[in-house]
Amino acid sequence: QGLLPTAQNYTILWNSLVKKYNDKRVLATTYLEKLLNIPAVKEPSASNLEDFIDLFSGLTAAIKQLNIENLEDFIFIHIACKKLDMDTIKAFEVSIQDSPDSVDSVKFVEFMRNYSRILQRANGSRSSKINNQINAMPRKPSFVTVNTDKCLLCGDNNHSKLYQCPKYTILDARERY
Repeated sequence: QGLLPTAQNYTILWNSLVKKYNDKRVLATTYLEKLLNIPAVKEPSASNLEDFIDLFSGLTAAIKQLNIENLEDFIFIHIACKKLDMDTIKAFEVSIQDSPDSVDSVKFVEFMRNYSRILQRANGSRSSKINNQINAMPRKPSFVTVNTDKCLLCGDNNHSKLYQCPKYTILDARERY
């Protein structure tokens, strides 16, 4: 960004670009997303099948060429992360920043268990503060009674169900609503 593209700066610039754009996990995630979102073949024609084959073979070759360690686990974790909220994904990424290329499903599950415990503890301490505040508030007695022996529409004691009320049964559908 601040360096001029000269012969002397070529190595520095090249290394900077490689470091920025040669992130195996980002590339693999991008390819995997494209692979999972290949349009369905709706009509079996030679052209449609060739398009599908080109996309599928190109993306799978690109993923394999990255030589992702534990590719199977990478795919499983990718699918799992699609089901998680962004805060949890960010926390997971922070937890693996020192060794992002050696993540496996065992480490992922271990992280999820630890993160769940952290959230339980954090929410537990917050909810206990709220409960203490609620318990400290003065309370007034409150009683609500409902007499279910009377009709809610006409107040008659002979029927307690609305559908049994003669006044209700003579109403048309719009008036009942």
